[in-house]
Amino acid sequence: MVTVIADNILSPLGATTSENLQAVRDSRTCLREHRLWDIPEPFVASLFADGQGERPTYEALIAASILRCLASTDVAGRVVLVLSSTKGQTTGPEGVPFAVSASHIVERIRPALPRVESLAAFTVSNACTSGLSALIVARRLLDMGAFDYAIVAGCDVQSRFIVSGFQSFKAMSPAPCRPFDEDRNGLNLGEAAATIIFKRCSPDEVTSGTWEVLAGFMRNDAFHISGPSRTAEGSFLALEAACREVAHPVCLSAHGTATLYNDDMESKAIYRAALSEVPVTALKGYFGHTMGAAGILESILTMHALSEGWIPGTRGFKTLGTSRPITVVGQHQPLPDAAEPPSFIKLMSGFGGCNAAMGFRLLGDTKGHMCCGVGARLPKPTLTVQITPQGATLCGETLPTAGATGKALLTALYKQYVGDYPKFYKMDILSRLGFMAAELLMQREASPEAFDHHRAVLLFGRTASQVADRAFEQTIQPGDNYFPSPADFVYTLPNIVTGEIAIRHQLHGETCYFALPRRDDALIHQLVAQAFADPATTSALVGWLDAPDENHFEASLSIFET
Repeated sequence: MVTVIADNILSPLGATTSENLQAVRDSRTCLREHRLWDIPEPFVASLFADGQGERPTYEALIAASILRCLASTDVAGRVVLVLSSTKGQTTGPEGVPFAVSASHIVERIRPALPRVESLAAFTVSNACTSGLSALIVARRLLDMGAFDYAIVAGCDVQSRFIVSGFQSFKAMSPAPCRPFDEDRNGLNLGEAAATIIFKRCSPDEVTSGTWEVLAGFMRNDAFHISGPSRTAEGSFLALEAACREVAHPVCLSAHGTATLYNDDMESKAIYRAALSEVPVTALKGYFGHTMGAAGILESILTMHALSEGWIPGTRGFKTLGTSRPITVVGQHQPLPDAAEPPSFIKLMSGFGGCNAAMGFRLLGDTKGHMCCGVGARLPKPTLTVQITPQGATLCGETLPTAGATGKALLTALYKQYVGDYPKFYKMDILSRLGFMAAELLMQREASPEAFDHHRAVLLFGRTASQVADRAFEQTIQPGDNYFPSPADFVYTLPNIVTGEIAIRHQLHGETCYFALPRRDDALIHQLVAQAFADPATTSALVGWLDAPDENHFEASLSIFET
């Protein structure tokens, strides 16, 4: 059994969970118009310090939230720190985007963990699903006995980089957002750090009123790297799986970005799952889209509201404007009388076709509850490929590349082994590298036409998408050089490579990108094992994928099967 033992939300609305809950209860928001960072167009967002004075850093915010959460606990033993972020700190000391290492956060919080035997750390960067994906991964690691506690913390700090990127997609609303409303016209961005601490325990350790964390599921649309699925396939598959954990949720905590197509996609998933009558709540009208913090923040607030007996209203919603009927809660409403303690499902979706759903249940009498650790289904690698700037080997066989090296080597491999997928030329170096490694492996399978369409894609790396970051930075220079490109921006999300692979091979299984401070094969093995805790996962494309620049890269991928 995995339970929640502490949480914290640090946002412009408050420095604690209780302060933020009170703000929601009072229907307050910090969303307002800003003119900042030499961006030509104003934008509406919820920001710390209102954009004036010293801006908080990603590291400072996320460490502060974790430390406030740890202050009320006695965490000891084997601990895993799971960070979630869509972009981390997007500007370095010279204005060049970079990825923040989890090891920096470890150094900040280690003094608060004197009785910890071991502390592993990594970052989940899975676009807008990062926070919920991190909760799912953490819960599985505890359930299979790999750790005793999990600290799960998410954060993103807004900047010229991120705002320009979303503006390039014409996704930003010039007014406070209106999730699911017929007059919605885009999202608002927000800043926050949010932390949950999980504990693996037996039923006799749990008291009434504790929240149990149920299984969660990630599924890919395999449709488009930046557009929601027209059939809501990935979101539906994740929600359908979560419904097997939560048979009668009292509400659904939706992603609810207030963009035209995302909200409509969610309505289709909810309708397909036969949950049209279940109350739907969305919280971005209070906080904006807090990106890597969103899945954690919104889960925390939903838990606390339900514990108090009410479902949060969707700020900004008046009239339903989706193609499928769903029951959006416009104003706070009391929970219906029920014999069972409440449970709910949290939903998220994001670029790269990723979708996630997870169940939470408030415990009453814990008698009869069983501690059901799933253990680890240890997968075995079958086929393996390595690609470096100097060459490529597939299952130990050196592949001919006509003497090409560096970036040209990837193009040579593409021309020889694919040739009919011109989108390859649009991809950034990380996606080209992952695409070709996956292509070579799947072509070598004994029966490629019969491979598993629910195959997971789990990729690990250190430098994430920093080449694409630098390219996008060049499109948002002040003055006449300001021309933010949506095509460039989308590839600054490192999980896009998993989406490209899913689209190419129509994979609807779990996809996730993990940023590690360094290659750690033992930790990677644990993260591969946790993915196989999902009963739908019987095979996975797994490996190290790193590209610090266009002529220095490494791919080492394998297909794992149970």
